[in-house]
Amino acid sequence: GKNEFLRALAFLTILNVYLGYYWHQHNIDGYNLVQFVFVYCIGAYLRKFPGEWLNRKRSMFLYLTCTLCWILITVVSIKWRVPHWVPFYYHNPLVIVAAIGLFVFMSKAKICNHSVNVVASSVLAAYLIQDVPGGLIYSLAEKCNAMMILPLDNEVLRIVSMAVFVLMGSIVVLGVSFVIDRIRLVLMKPVWRLFDHIQWHRIKFISV
Repeated sequence: GKNEFLRALAFLTILNVYLGYYWHQHNIDGYNLVQFVFVYCIGAYLRKFPGEWLNRKRSMFLYLTCTLCWILITVVSIKWRVPHWVPFYYHNPLVIVAAIGLFVFMSKAKICNHSVNVVASSVLAAYLIQDVPGGLIYSLAEKCNAMMILPLDNEVLRIVSMAVFVLMGSIVVLGVSFVIDRIRLVLMKPVWRLFDHIQWHRIKFISV
């Protein structure tokens, strides 16, 4: 029920945010399965028990506020090297709350565009696939950035060039991931049909 869900979320929040983010124990950076389970449970709770108090306007305000605070903390932590501020970790409470706001905002939107819905259906698969090639793109971008130090003696140009490289590489990775997922869906169709057929006969057998 709802109370059990809340207790599970409270436990995961203590484990991931309080012990992980603030004390750097167990879940040090949030890049692991425990954090994935935590985020999945938050999404499942919001889906199962949607609160009327968090409408689209409030959820977008929550997202923008947390995002602006995150940008401010990021700039301060990089410029003054604050040791305990780690804005890029996934279990940063600002990142989690901003994600909740964006999730609620999008979940309350009624998008009837077929192309958007098709692309959205493969987002999770793209996220799971992109981990290794995404890291490869980032490492290549760093190497290119280092190579451009001599010909481009301008920090702004180097940052812009690296951002463009990462953006284009990310688009390629997401595109390839999307194609892989669509192929997976086509190949799995006969398997799911067979599974449904077996389940249907089992139900008929039990009812008889």
